Amino acid sequence: MQIPEYENYHETKSHSTPDFPYNAYICSIPLDFEKVPLHWHDEVEIIYIKKGRGRITLDFTSLYVEAGDIIIVSPGQLHAIGPAEYSMEYENIIFSLDLLCTGSMDALSSEFFEPFLAGTIGFEHLVCCDDEHYPVLSSCLNHIDSISSSFPKGYRLAIKGALFTFFYTIFTNSTLLRVWENISRMRSVASSGFKPFRALRMILMASSSSGVSNVRISNIPFTKFSCSTPP
Repeated sequence: MQIPEYENYHETKSHSTPDFPYNAYICSIPLDFEKVPLHWHDEVEIIYIKKGRGRITLDFTSLYVEAGDIIIVSPGQLHAIGPAEYSMEYENIIFSLDLLCTGSMDALSSEFFEPFLAGTIGFEHLVCCDDEHYPVLSSCLNHIDSISSSFPKGYRLAIKGALFTFFYTIFTNSTLLRVWENISRMRSVASSGFKPFRALRMILMASSSSGVSNVRISNIPFTKFSCSTPP
């Protein structure tokens, strides 16, 4: 896929409000719709399979999923749900990372969220019931569901707290991937106002001039500002 084509899959509709950039809702395939076509957006999306089974596509890889599975979609990552080969009910939890980090001076941004956005933290995007860290991750999501059923006083704190625990679990079970450009380089490109695909193109051009060869767009995971060294 070429960079301009990738930009065509950008979903730009708003999923939440600026004061609390978070939303969660239940969907069902095929009752609500036959499928969710391939797209990407700037928010994190967590797909929590509640009932049935189906297929999720991440970066053109089709994954079989069933009740209990958790799928973590990074900002900028191409994904799709369906088509309606089976019946499946799932929860969509979608939020901006602005919900959890306050800006460039936030240590959380430099230590975790920037590498997360850059694709330099390796983790399993599909977490199944028999995975070692599944109990903690599912407990976080179940707690969010419980809070969201009644929205008690201070519920926003509880939701953010559960998400922090969720990401802490991901981080402690992650690996550091090889990169051909460092985080500060990508921050510089991103802060210049370029959209994700333009930043990616600039990084590719810079890598070529600095001696990194044979880098192709099709070999790079389509996560926002991705800079993972291709296999």
